[in-house]
Amino acid sequence: MTEQAMNQQTGHPAIGGGLLVVAQWEAKAEEVDRIAEILRGFLPQAQREPGVKLFLISRAKDNPAQFLF
Repeated sequence: MTEQAMNQQTGHPAIGGGLLVVAQWEAKAEEVDRIAEILRGFLPQAQREPGVKLFLISRAKDNPAQFLF
């Protein structure tokens, strides 16, 4: 990626531009249910953070230990 491309601000019209960050996390098998519970409580807080336009957490259907932020 060129420096020029990195410096360009892009965005979806629905959220009005900004920075998109995507992260994938796989929890240990013995911690999956606890992690899911923590994330359910964390999501509303993350969505209220100043400047946050959209914050989603998804769980993989084929691997419930895998979360996508």
